[in-house]
Amino acid sequence: MRPVLGSVADTKLPKNSVDAVLILKTYHEFAQPILLMERLTESLRPGAKIGIIDRNGNGTDHGIMPDVVEREMAQAGYKRTGKFDFTKDDGQDYFLIFEVK
Repeated sequence: MRPVLGSVADTKLPKNSVDAVLILKTYHEFAQPILLMERLTESLRPGAKIGIIDRNGNGTDHGIMPDVVEREMAQAGYKRTGKFDFTKDDGQDYFLIFEVK
């Protein structure tokens, strides 16, 4: 495993090379999340999972509501396959799991 610094235009990940992606408390920072997630699809192997952990918020307070993430991910071609609220006791964080439709 090694980090790769990509961009919205080019994830710099080889096609069909990724089994899982974890986006940890940064989804709310993405300027173009739909386009980025569409581009990421090319690098995913069949059955690959995308995990997104973030916190409830309005996008300006280091958070984003899970329904917004689900809507954007659906627009990018993903379906939610899991949802968990166990990440912290304060109820602010959530964990969503997606796969390509």
